[in-house]
Amino acid sequence: MEYPILDKNSKPSDPSPGKCLVCGANLRETGFVWFMGQCDLHTRRGFLENIKPRLHWSLNIDMGFHGCHGAEHEGRLRKDRFVYVPIFLVNDFRSNNIELQFCSTQCARKWFNELMDDLDQAVEKAIQEEDAEVE
Repeated sequence: MEYPILDKNSKPSDPSPGKCLVCGANLRETGFVWFMGQCDLHTRRGFLENIKPRLHWSLNIDMGFHGCHGAEHEGRLRKDRFVYVPIFLVNDFRSNNIELQFCSTQCARKWFNELMDDLDQAVEKAIQEEDAEVE
């Protein structure tokens, strides 16, 4: 893989909108896992009504799964077609950056794998709740 994935010349839809970064699969057919970071500058006038009006940055990082678009027209071929599950990793953190440290690549890989396991469990729970509503 080539790095960086995004830089100052990238557009918000980069890289390759609608395609998996690893295998190139069409995300409109498969659904997708997302990993998103957002940093907002809150001014003295305030950014949102519930935040005190002072100058600060806030950082949010979340990830999740979104079932594929248009699945209702295709029939329910997979149970995850209609599922939307977010996991909030960093929520309204009062800084514009974050650094997670691990003692080794093995521990970092373990952490990311556990994160994916947590997402899988959340997707499965959402599918079970949806199935229970249908019955």
